[in-house]
Amino acid sequence: MEDASGKTADQFAVTDIRAEAGYGGLKASGRLADLIRSSDWSRSPLGPPERWPSSLHTVVELMLASQFPMFIAWGEDLGFLYNDAYVPILGEKHPAALGRPFEEIWSEIWADILPMVEAAMDGKATYFEDLPLLMNRKGHDEQTWFTFSYSPVRDESGEVAGMFCACTETTNRVLADRRVASEQARQRAMLQQMPGFTAVLSGPEHTFDYVNDAYVEISGPRDFIGRSVRDAFPELEGQGFFELLDQVYASGERYVARGMPVRLERQDGDRLIDLLYEPIRDEKGLISGIFVGGYDVTDVSRVTQALQESQARQQQALEAANLGAFVWFPDRDLAEADERMMAMFGLPSDGHLTLQTALAQSIHPEDGPAYAEAVGRALDPAGNHRLNHDIRILQPDGTLRWLTITGQVQFDGDTPVRMAGIAQDITALRDSESRYRTLFQTIDEGFCLIEFIDGPHGPLSDYMHVEANPAAGEQVGLAEVEGRTIRELAGEEAQPWIDLYGEVLRTGNSVRFEKEYQPTGRFLELAAFRIEPASRRQVAVLFKDLTERRKAERALRESEAQFRAFAQAVPNHVWASRPDGHLYWFNEQVYLYTGTTEGTLDGTDGWGAIVHPDDLAGAAESWGRSLGSGQSYRTEFRIRRTDGEWRRFAVHAEPVRDDTGDITRWVGANIDIEDIRLQGEELERVNDILSDLLTGATAERDQLWTLSTDMLARADYDGGLSAVNPAWTETLGWTEQELLTNPYADIINPEDVEATVAALTTMQETGRPTRFQNRVLSKTGAWTPIDWTVAPEPDGENFIAVGRDLTEDKAREQQLMQAQEALRQSQKMEAVGQLTGGIAHDFNNLLAGISGSLELLEKRIGEGRLNGVDRYITAAQGAAQRAAALTQRLLAFSRRQTLDPKAIDVNRLIAGMEDLIRRSVGPTVEVEVVGAGGLWATRMDPSQLENALLNLCINSRDAMAPEGGRLTIETANKWLDDRAARERDLPPGQYVSLCVTDTGSGMTPEVISQAFDPFFTTKPLGQGTGLGLSMIHGFVRQSGGQVRIYSEIGKGTTMCLYMPRFMGAADDVDISHGSLSGVEGHGETVLIIDDEPTVRMLIVEVLEDAGYRALQADDGPSGLALLRSDIHIDLLITDVGLPGGMNGRQVADAARETRPDLKVLFVTGYAENAAVGNGLLDAGMEVLTKPFIMAELGEKIRDMIERP
Repeated sequence: MEDASGKTADQFAVTDIRAEAGYGGLKASGRLADLIRSSDWSRSPLGPPERWPSSLHTVVELMLASQFPMFIAWGEDLGFLYNDAYVPILGEKHPAALGRPFEEIWSEIWADILPMVEAAMDGKATYFEDLPLLMNRKGHDEQTWFTFSYSPVRDESGEVAGMFCACTETTNRVLADRRVASEQARQRAMLQQMPGFTAVLSGPEHTFDYVNDAYVEISGPRDFIGRSVRDAFPELEGQGFFELLDQVYASGERYVARGMPVRLERQDGDRLIDLLYEPIRDEKGLISGIFVGGYDVTDVSRVTQALQESQARQQQALEAANLGAFVWFPDRDLAEADERMMAMFGLPSDGHLTLQTALAQSIHPEDGPAYAEAVGRALDPAGNHRLNHDIRILQPDGTLRWLTITGQVQFDGDTPVRMAGIAQDITALRDSESRYRTLFQTIDEGFCLIEFIDGPHGPLSDYMHVEANPAAGEQVGLAEVEGRTIRELAGEEAQPWIDLYGEVLRTGNSVRFEKEYQPTGRFLELAAFRIEPASRRQVAVLFKDLTERRKAERALRESEAQFRAFAQAVPNHVWASRPDGHLYWFNEQVYLYTGTTEGTLDGTDGWGAIVHPDDLAGAAESWGRSLGSGQSYRTEFRIRRTDGEWRRFAVHAEPVRDDTGDITRWVGANIDIEDIRLQGEELERVNDILSDLLTGATAERDQLWTLSTDMLARADYDGGLSAVNPAWTETLGWTEQELLTNPYADIINPEDVEATVAALTTMQETGRPTRFQNRVLSKTGAWTPIDWTVAPEPDGENFIAVGRDLTEDKAREQQLMQAQEALRQSQKMEAVGQLTGGIAHDFNNLLAGISGSLELLEKRIGEGRLNGVDRYITAAQGAAQRAAALTQRLLAFSRRQTLDPKAIDVNRLIAGMEDLIRRSVGPTVEVEVVGAGGLWATRMDPSQLENALLNLCINSRDAMAPEGGRLTIETANKWLDDRAARERDLPPGQYVSLCVTDTGSGMTPEVISQAFDPFFTTKPLGQGTGLGLSMIHGFVRQSGGQVRIYSEIGKGTTMCLYMPRFMGAADDVDISHGSLSGVEGHGETVLIIDDEPTVRMLIVEVLEDAGYRALQADDGPSGLALLRSDIHIDLLITDVGLPGGMNGRQVADAARETRPDLKVLFVTGYAENAAVGNGLLDAGMEVLTKPFIMAELGEKIRDMIERP
């Protein structure tokens, strides 16, 4: 549906959301969200955020909340919006890029991306990976690569209105891949040049990734790459090579063989080869493949040559890999080592390297025994004959280096002959691991590595915490995590966690989420990603405990909700003030008690209207002192009740301070103590009686003291109880001895002690009884609410207290509040549902008439057939006018319509409508008009009053159907005194009444009680919306009047409108409108301010056709600049709601400071009354409601300019 401003129902919902979230409707946080809120959008093709369509708002919220680089291009100019993650991509183009056209921002690459943009705007999504783009974003051209997608975004009508892009810059990765590829090519070229045969196998299936030409030469031509060794060499089955490869891959230990026979499909028969299987490890130290190398040593000469070449190439490889090589002879404890090996051990190149010298001089003392033991195991004939050990070497300069020593022992029988091996410096790797381990152990966040395992529930049905840092257990609330499965830790709650991380393992997609770990009640923020390769079946999880933060947030929300509920639920008056004494809020109890309306007491002086004149000066003086000193405000004064009775109140206000101690506001409460004063007097009388009883009737006194169900006590101001009756024990459970021997402050709730002491102190100082409530501790540990009435004794040291248990009263009050809240929520939901369906149906019909007429009009004009086009124009205008009338009725129902009140003669208005009414009710209804002589004028919107009268008459006709009856329309002057005004919920005074009486079926009391409720109707389905009386009630109440129903079943109904008297003559009201041809100007200057270009264009067209000079502005500040210039301006036409920080009324008021006689015409479709002066305009100001007829606009302009 639409209202007068052209907004749809969905847009109203969006507007409400935007009002809650702040300027622009954005809920998201972040720098870009703040920049969008604070930017001036007046010159952007996107326009101000509050006018963005809901589809754009939705995608902007999603974009701003994302941590992934994104942008949106919207509208014909493709206005540019982006999130925080996209800022680094823009470089120096940020922040100027915000809101500018897409093409203007990325002009240097526009030719490259234009086809993709056009495809997206045609509704086709596109995706590009590693697209090269030459960008200029840092003052110079740079080659970049991006992976991104362009997706069309559709508006509410389903049309493509913009495009959405999620992108990532891949420049660094592309360059890194190229470097890696280059390095791999270099390495493979180096391997290709090696004379020996080499191959690189990957994975447990030993798949060929690379073979050099020598490998092909010895094996014979065949397909290698991508095939497993078993597929490529079927003839090797049974020769042991497959098993050796599996062993090396599983153990991580190299395999070396010399003179090993092999049978290949060659013509020259078997060959002898020297063979090396070397495991290849990835960056995490895991076996990922096997390096295969070797030589064909079939011929002796070729063996020798191959050996020499192999040694030379091995030396090259060692040099390239910075490895030290050695051959150690155990029987002599002497090693032949190259220079690198000697340098690694801190020895001169011409020195001697022995195991003993290494242990004594080079190897760290803490590592020596373990290294010697490892060497011994390698020399054991029953062992695996291999050495692989990490040690620390002391360098001559005192530093330590980490080495990995790898060696293979050759035996002659059971005697070790020699060990050949290499040494590799791993110091940098160890340092990196140490830093990682330190970080892993000390970070506050929990981190664990989980590995999926197969279990009783099936494959991958559980996971083990294979590694966890100390913080992991602390964050999740468990003592031990590492080495335990999730099913062991979480039991029945384990499956959701298995599903979550199982999806990460399956897809490789990282996740970030918040979730409660129910076994410990901890609420965690978690991030998880898969450890590659996926075959490792491992997922890394980083998490931290959010439990305390969640508790604090929940406590804050509950505290705020409790205060709001308390402020409205307490029977006392509650109010709030700014630090300067400006009162801005009162709870409903204040308005109900005083009979005032919301807002009338606001300000620094408004509250004085309800305070007794004799008390006002003292109360104001005391309030001023508190505002100046920041001390508590305490006083008493009398407040006028709605029935005119003055009652005394105790008033107390406290300042609310921020963390710096500055006062942010005051919160106060007024407590009616009139009854307490009377009770105090009565209590004094009772005390006198008790005194008499104590003197002459001790037995009767004791009986009253014992049988009372109220808690009676005598106490002193120092905190002690001197006497209590048995009701204390019955209510609280404490014995008399316990109560009399302990301070009464010990059983008062700590939160209530200060208020209790304050009440007793005030009573002691004033000598007057008081009343208060607090919570008292029972012996069971429960806090019992007690209502106290206390009165001082003449000695000034003691007082009498009477307490009543409020437990049952509090419970009933809470149940009532819950029931009322549930009822309000139910009614609100019902009303919203009915409104959505009914109004959408009406507006769809009206829009169909408008759009269909315009389409036929366009078709006729395009064909050159102008005959009969006037009926399409008339049809479209009629539908538009009916839509405008419906929006006016809706706005009247919501009591937010911008009214155009005039002083009217109701008798004259009825006379002008009499023929219309008679035709509307039909011939079966007799219409009688009884107009009062000398009828007062009233100030109302004549159009709305006509609609209200016609609606009432039609309702009366329906009530008398089908037989018909008598309809009487009667006016009268009414003077309502206090009693009559209270009965009608009106202030006392003079009113004009308009009553419509029928002789229909009448209304039951139940129907009367619901008659003004939205959507309530007694008519059959489809014959009534249930909005008519609601709209009439809203319009009349907004105009300061009231509507009342008087009805009897079977006799008829009278509906009376009471409208305030206007002290002045009635205006000549003519609501008909002529044509534009009669409007003629004489060069006068008119300034138009409206942020809607279409409305501005139409007004300028009317003005210029009529001979006026037109000036334009699209927001308040730019319009005010023209008004403050030297240009002569005869009339200002402005919308009420404007962008730029100023509304239309503010612009008009500011302009009248320098142009006091400036005439102003407000044009608006919807506005709060305050925007135009609470419905009352200053002299020289008028209102025209959108949508309006152009002829009506022309007449209004001519009338205002020509009027003196």
